Amino acid sequence: CHKIVFPYAVYSCHKIDNTIAIYVEGYISQKPTEKEVAVLICHEDTSSFSRDSPSLRALNMRPGEGAFCH
Repeated sequence: CHKIVFPYAVYSCHKIDNTIAIYVEGYISQKPTEKEVAVLICHEDTSSFSRDSPSLRALNMRPGEGAFCH
């Protein structure tokens, strides 16, 4: 998911078939009365990614070498 410019928090999610795992994790925030949720999108199969993918370049990976989450 990626931020979109909007007056409040809005996220747009994309899906690449057979490569995604979604994890949702709850945790307590710094304010004891609030609970927050983190969502991780993991690209588990990167073999179909372009060699020029900014994500793979940032991680110094080649397509199919591993997974990454954001």
